[in-house]
Amino acid sequence: MPETVGVRSSGYTDSVVLMQIAEQARGVDGVSECVVAMATELNLALLTDLGFSLSGVQDAAPSDTIVAVRGADEDSLRSAWALIDSQLAGSRPTAGRGSPGRGGYATMHGAVAASGANLAVISVPGPHAAAEAADAIRAGASVMIFSDGVALAEERRLKELADDRGLLVMGPDCGTAAVAGIGLGFVNEVSRGNVGVVAASGTGAQHLMCLLDAWDVGVSHVIGVGGRDLCDEIGGVSTARALKILDEDPATAHIAVVAKQAGRRSCERIRALAAELHTPVTLGLPDSGAVTLTSLAARVAGAPGELFRHRHERAVSAAPLAGLFSGGALAGEATAILSAQGHRIASVDAFGPAPTPQAVAACQTDFIVDLGDDRFTAGRPHPMIDPYIRRAVIGELAARPEGRHLLIDVVLGHSAHPDPAGALAPSIQTFLRGDRGRSAVAAVIGTSRDPQGRDRQRRSLIDAGCDVFESNAEAATEIAGRLAAEPA
Repeated sequence: MPETVGVRSSGYTDSVVLMQIAEQARGVDGVSECVVAMATELNLALLTDLGFSLSGVQDAAPSDTIVAVRGADEDSLRSAWALIDSQLAGSRPTAGRGSPGRGGYATMHGAVAASGANLAVISVPGPHAAAEAADAIRAGASVMIFSDGVALAEERRLKELADDRGLLVMGPDCGTAAVAGIGLGFVNEVSRGNVGVVAASGTGAQHLMCLLDAWDVGVSHVIGVGGRDLCDEIGGVSTARALKILDEDPATAHIAVVAKQAGRRSCERIRALAAELHTPVTLGLPDSGAVTLTSLAARVAGAPGELFRHRHERAVSAAPLAGLFSGGALAGEATAILSAQGHRIASVDAFGPAPTPQAVAACQTDFIVDLGDDRFTAGRPHPMIDPYIRRAVIGELAARPEGRHLLIDVVLGHSAHPDPAGALAPSIQTFLRGDRGRSAVAAVIGTSRDPQGRDRQRRSLIDAGCDVFESNAEAATEIAGRLAAEPA
């Protein structure tokens, strides 16, 4: 099968943008594989793992963009390259105010100082993120660190550095934030309102804001603090700072806190702080017992209404669960619900350091995996951007003879795949084909104003034979009953 590998002009381009360009190129007829990434050592190793030859591009600098395409014929390769070049040309930054030309600023400190910005977004490879974030903080800006791979000790130092200056660190690995109606990272289109959200969980924040939107409750700000902020090694430094910021914000009348993991001492600190604030705070912390994102949203909303659900009439047999999630908080919530009902759920830890789709599909017990875990995303796009890894696992499951129950999340919003349900629907339809007692259940996380079209996403899944819920907790509860069902 023909392939080409080449380098495009030097200059950093955000990794999310490059991942989206690669996904578009994979949609070109005849293209079977495409990588568009910065020419880092990790990404060059990824190309080798995918079987691409690096001949002629070994000398590429980390600031270069490397492109690799494999397709059925030369026409498909040319079409893919034309699309990639067009998208890359449109993604290049223009000169900013006060910048010395098209190359922009030489340092983050210089950019913040010259522009007067009070928030800097850091999206560079993890080993470099802490230095750039510290540069921005010292220049007087709060930071959102989209990058992962920052050491825990560096995270604490950054957060203490910012806190001493009255600034905020969102992240590392902060994928979701909305400040005064401006979305950053993966974020949904929701109504403005008076509820402020502090979230040590990206998809947890998205699900909460979408549930509130479904019940006509708007948000003032969503402040992501990174999934590790409430571990006791960090101590909730950013969560505490975010609570104080929202308490002083006249647009915020209620605060909700959500976290997918938290240490005992951190929870105690946040509870004590919340009790001192003037603004009412609703806490959704792991030590609060069986708190789901749906029940947390209901407590904040006060008078919740109905949520969307659609079930197909089908015979269901007892069979193992395959839970394939793109959101870590959603995977964790589903695991907690099923475990509380007596099901033993294997996690990504059961599959080793570099799990393959074949290894995941071969698991004979109930399992739930977060496909956004670092073991799946090293050198690859996040599954909310690129559905490849989930399609591959579902394809492997479909080819096996035994029964299975499939549980997935489909997360909408800006920066996510433009049609995630449409990308997964053919694989789900193949998985359900035949009378094997299989079923598929999906939680669609989004709002009516999201760019993917929430109703269209639901319809794609329903037409494929999938049961669809608005609440991830309800979807997990639904599947729990099927695992306990007697053979039909």
